[in-house]
Amino acid sequence: MFSRIAKISRPQAHQSLQRLRLFLLLDEAASRAMTWISANAGAGKTLLMASYLDARRLPCIWYRLDARDADTATFFYYLREAARQTEFPQAEALPLLTAEYIGSEAVFAQNFFAQLFVGAPRPYALVFDNYQDLPDDAQLHAILNTALQEIPPDVRVFILSRTVPPAGLARWQANQRMCVIDSPALCLDREETAGLLALRPELELDDDLIDFIHERAQGWAVGVVLLSEHPSRKNTLLENSGPGSEERVFDYFASELFEQAPEIVKSFLCYTALLGEFDISLVKRLTNITHIENIVRNLVRRNLFIHQKETIRNSYEYHQLLRDFLVAQAHKRLPAEEIKKFQIQAAQLLVEEGQIEEALKLLLSASAWDVAARLIVEHAEEYIDQGLSLGLIHWIECIPEDIRQTSPWLLYWFGVAHMSHNPQHARNIFESAYELFMLHSDTAGELLTCCGAIDAIVFEMSDFSLLDKWSDRLEQRLPGLPALDNPMVEMYVTIGMFLALMYRNPGHKELPKWVAKIEEFVLFGSNIKFRLYVGSQLFIYYTWWIGNLARADSLLTNLQPLLLAFKGMPVIKITWYLFTSCNSWMLAKTNDSIETANNGLRVADESGVHIWDFVIRAQAVFATLSSGQMDIAQAYLERMAESLDLHRYLDVAFFHHLYGWYWFLKGDIQQSYEHARLAVEYAERAGTLYFILHGRVEYCRNQYHRGEIAACLSGIGEAKKAARDIGANTVLYVASLLHAQVVLEQGNLQDCLTQLRAGLALGRTYGFLNHTWWLPTTMSRLYALALEHGIEKDYVEKLIRLRKLLPNDDYAIDDTWPWPLRIYTLGRFSLVKNDKSVMSSGKAQKRPLELLKAIIAFGGRNVSEAKLMDSLWPDSEGDMAKQNLKSTVHRLRKLLESQTIQWRKGKLTLDLRYCWVDVWAVERKLNALLQALPDNPARLEHELKGIDQLYHGSFLQGEDESYVLSLRERLRSKILRVFTLAAEQFFAQADYDQAIAVFRKGLDIEPLVERFYQGIMQCQQALGHPAEALSTYEHYRQVMQNRGLPPRQR
Repeated sequence: MFSRIAKISRPQAHQSLQRLRLFLLLDEAASRAMTWISANAGAGKTLLMASYLDARRLPCIWYRLDARDADTATFFYYLREAARQTEFPQAEALPLLTAEYIGSEAVFAQNFFAQLFVGAPRPYALVFDNYQDLPDDAQLHAILNTALQEIPPDVRVFILSRTVPPAGLARWQANQRMCVIDSPALCLDREETAGLLALRPELELDDDLIDFIHERAQGWAVGVVLLSEHPSRKNTLLENSGPGSEERVFDYFASELFEQAPEIVKSFLCYTALLGEFDISLVKRLTNITHIENIVRNLVRRNLFIHQKETIRNSYEYHQLLRDFLVAQAHKRLPAEEIKKFQIQAAQLLVEEGQIEEALKLLLSASAWDVAARLIVEHAEEYIDQGLSLGLIHWIECIPEDIRQTSPWLLYWFGVAHMSHNPQHARNIFESAYELFMLHSDTAGELLTCCGAIDAIVFEMSDFSLLDKWSDRLEQRLPGLPALDNPMVEMYVTIGMFLALMYRNPGHKELPKWVAKIEEFVLFGSNIKFRLYVGSQLFIYYTWWIGNLARADSLLTNLQPLLLAFKGMPVIKITWYLFTSCNSWMLAKTNDSIETANNGLRVADESGVHIWDFVIRAQAVFATLSSGQMDIAQAYLERMAESLDLHRYLDVAFFHHLYGWYWFLKGDIQQSYEHARLAVEYAERAGTLYFILHGRVEYCRNQYHRGEIAACLSGIGEAKKAARDIGANTVLYVASLLHAQVVLEQGNLQDCLTQLRAGLALGRTYGFLNHTWWLPTTMSRLYALALEHGIEKDYVEKLIRLRKLLPNDDYAIDDTWPWPLRIYTLGRFSLVKNDKSVMSSGKAQKRPLELLKAIIAFGGRNVSEAKLMDSLWPDSEGDMAKQNLKSTVHRLRKLLESQTIQWRKGKLTLDLRYCWVDVWAVERKLNALLQALPDNPARLEHELKGIDQLYHGSFLQGEDESYVLSLRERLRSKILRVFTLAAEQFFAQADYDQAIAVFRKGLDIEPLVERFYQGIMQCQQALGHPAEALSTYEHYRQVMQNRGLPPRQR
């Protein structure tokens, strides 16, 4: 973008004095990390440094500090350019100090300097010249103090200044890490004075003249040069001291020299002084001066305060003392209009060479405001892209206010430059720019200003209602967009419309059209940073707004090559971690989500890019709360609180939403309620409908737990209606599940099933696997109910397995729950682990399976190890039996899951949270029916059918251990009793067919129960089927005779 000459070009030291005495001092300072050379103007600091580097053949980066370096981004931009011009291996990889590093400049600087010299030649030198020109309040003082510690030991740092080291660098000197060479050391001794004069062979030197000049100059190098031009003059001024004395002395002698010069030389000096830095070809193109090469050669030969620079065109510049004097002379000798014309012409030539900032300095010096303004506008976007927004603000502020306020494009870029660090001020500037664009009927300007204001409002994260005005203006001017035929403007308009509608009007009929355009731009656009920024917004829209996780996943997949290709850029790397963390949470991969969030925060700390910290920590809170890691979640929340800006309403709403969830899981409903209330309050201040609705749903959840049932249900209904209107499927999903929970607790099973069916259908359609305010016990209960009633069976089972949910005690009493382990003991013995049968491998598994059967037979809970040892190893001694038990438990745990078998305080338990056993499921159903049979015949039939589906035969059929027989008989007795009671109830209700069916099921289990035959015959008689009753009796008599038992008489 710019051809940096003055700031980063090294001065040459042709015909300079070799100050060997100081060279030795500099050699001795090599053991120190830094050398500070401090002396007044004209002491020879620059030439000393340049000649020393030549003598020691030290390659270097030479950087001249000035007021522009008050903007730290400008400093690092120039330093990067210097590395590029020097062809450093890492130069292209060096970052620019762009907006994402705001607030972390020190970390950025450390990383920059640590990377700067990687692969560079050694030894090397880094020279900072004119340190005194850096403003006192510049942030760079503190940054360099820290960052220079990253310089490798074989890279020497030299700082040249008219001032002593600032206080911030004092510890470097105290710690023997900095050598200071000050004014007394730089004063010329007599030998050096003679050596400097000897560079002028035309002088007739003798010892008296050398002594005279040395005495009068008092070691001041500039004084020696001046006196060598007028050795006969009395020089009382050289003995003066105090502020500005050097300048006064210099001006006195320079005026003498200037007046004696030929007119052509005077003209050359005046014109070239106005340029700052110049080369011969440039001066030839601007003036009619002849013999320019001879003039320059003579000035250099006489050491008259002119330095040649190492540039392509061998440019020159005057010592600052001389230049200040010559500029004053130029303004005395030349008409103001001629100076202005000259500087404008020179600026135009500099622009052609890419020296934009040098050109701007000339234009501003000439008060050529309009030309300067046009040049600023022309290159403003380049400044923004390079992270030089403060530099752009500086140049724009150099334009007088009255002119600035009449230039809409200047104001537009002024607003853009303020966007990253003061979006509210940027928005106000855009307002002024928009009005001017309207006066000029500039459609492109109007559209871009609307988009700029929309961006500023989104950056503010505060009052999104301000978007309405700008989106209306943007829509009104859309008809003029095609005529512009400008892809850049069209891109900005697409982004602006998408953001405005997404945040303020998500139900707008045109939003899908803009979403499609945005996705195309994100996937195929040319501007990487815009693609990344807009891609993050689109990802939020797909995930949180409409819940289209398939589109979000596709977007992430398609963006992955781009993100990975630029992972060297910290902001892109962090954004990638944020995306993947969010995606992992959506997929219920909470550990992955936490890990990638932490990776993002680690890169942020290493790089100093903290723009995503708040959001990444919020994502980590989502993951830790979802997985029950409360202490870790609290730590993240506390860090979020530290950086919370109460003026960023959306951030505040987000924060309270998460804290409400935290307290809800902790069981503190009052705290949760207060945070949920604040979340809604700040979401409404922000004016983003999605966050308002999501906040209201969780506020309703707290109302329910506070007993405010009517208000809760009313709020849920309103939220669901609004969510449908804008397509906020995530809100509708969570609200439907909450609705189901509330009405279930109120005893309205049918309404619960309706809401559950609607919510889970949404979840299955959009692939929802996680949601905020997730509570395992609540979801376990709802999922069990869904399975019991056949609602979205495959989807619910997937969720249970993925979330590793445990069943609640009152639900999942049959095998509809997707247990990780199922144990079948009725009519068979088999294990099903994760829906796959566990095949017995023979003798190796015999003992572990016998132990499992025994634990089940003894009730499965708190079975004493003594009882098990007596049953399984009755002949073993105590210690041997204990060892056998220990070994067998270990093998059983390997066969099942380790957490399935609990062994504490001498008792073993089969943990029902991780396995299902058919015999216990049947026994629970039987116990429930024995306590109270349902009055509803359909319900009773349903319960009996459930038992029938599970009972495939007697407990551990074919095995005759005493502990097996005990449970077998107990279960048989309960089943027969339940069947008897149920059949008699059906008989009493005159449901004879159903009664007969139940009696016959009882006979399938125990064919010798006379009461069942009697019941069947009674029902057949009641139905008017005496022949069937007689047939039943004959069957009964035959069965009894076959068993050798006497039948009862009819």
